[in-house]
Amino acid sequence: MKTLVFETLWANPADGWSIAARAYTRMMLQAGWDVRLKSPVQVFTQSNPNAEIEKYLPLTIPVRNWDAYIFSCPLGGFANMQHIFEALEATRRPRMFYTMFERTHVDPLLAAELEKLEGVFVPCEKNGVRLIAAGMNDVGVVPLPYFDDDPHLTLPPPSGTRVFAWHGRWEPRKAPDRLIRAFMRAFCPDEAELILKLGPLPWTRTPFPAPEYVIAAELDSYEARENGWTTENWPRSIQIVDALLSAEEMLDLESRTDIYVSGSRGEGIDLPAFRARLAGRRIVTTASGGPEDFLDEDDILVQATSSGRAPEYEHLWGPDVRLIEYPISDLIGALVEARARPVKLRAPPAQNHFAAVVPIFNRWIERCITAR
Repeated sequence: MKTLVFETLWANPADGWSIAARAYTRMMLQAGWDVRLKSPVQVFTQSNPNAEIEKYLPLTIPVRNWDAYIFSCPLGGFANMQHIFEALEATRRPRMFYTMFERTHVDPLLAAELEKLEGVFVPCEKNGVRLIAAGMNDVGVVPLPYFDDDPHLTLPPPSGTRVFAWHGRWEPRKAPDRLIRAFMRAFCPDEAELILKLGPLPWTRTPFPAPEYVIAAELDSYEARENGWTTENWPRSIQIVDALLSAEEMLDLESRTDIYVSGSRGEGIDLPAFRARLAGRRIVTTASGGPEDFLDEDDILVQATSSGRAPEYEHLWGPDVRLIEYPISDLIGALVEARARPVKLRAPPAQNHFAAVVPIFNRWIERCITAR
């Protein structure tokens, strides 16, 4: 059995990056690798890790020799990544990299550094296309895997098309403020419901209005007044959940929704949308990247019409950061269409089942090792 060292942030129970890292780890084990997990920072921020994290603790046993080494982190800007590239340069070959990103363009200097490694894989096609456009010759696309014991597969199917949901960090890139405005312009009070589940980490880098302020501002718009929204009636149709929920409470929340909707300007995976897709919910999303790979004909895609500056993220990703743009009218139309379409039962995305992902990963990593 060949040994694979996978260095990534993996031990946070609720963080999306760690959740995806654990899914990839489990897939690597299924692919026949002796996986050794390593974290670039202190593994635990709590004294008692939950049962899921404890399952992966035996994989943290150090090893001196390995057949492959994969480092993993989000793709930051060129300046922010220099210490990582320096560390990888000093690491014994073969050295691979798993990453993802949300912006529409990648600095060619980053692509040049990544090209020095034996291989790079990303979770979605759009990430791969953008790295190739930046100058890379070859990029693997390894879809996020799911497994037969995923509890989202057993949620009851949606009973209607009335309840929309959005989950995530309240931040400019995800554009939840646009979603609120689109919802209030698409529907009258009590015609549909929107449940917003906010993540535990608030956005503090730049000013960004809280959901209640967005709603208050929208109440002053012509469209909201025409639809009959008032200070008194909006809480009947828009629910804001900002409490930290357990896994069981999140599943209960997801079981009460019919449609998952995202107005995001950029995603590498969009884990909440992926989980909703596993649960058989219709997805309404923008052409933000990650979700495009697991949609089918029952989902509704709002196309990007251009890209726009996102200065809030320049400290992370470098100068002239750009994210997708789309007309809010197109998102409004997608919400109305999703509400009007009858429920359709469907299977989860076959291309993301771990049995389909294993051979993709093995072909990619063997190609990387051969290129050493």
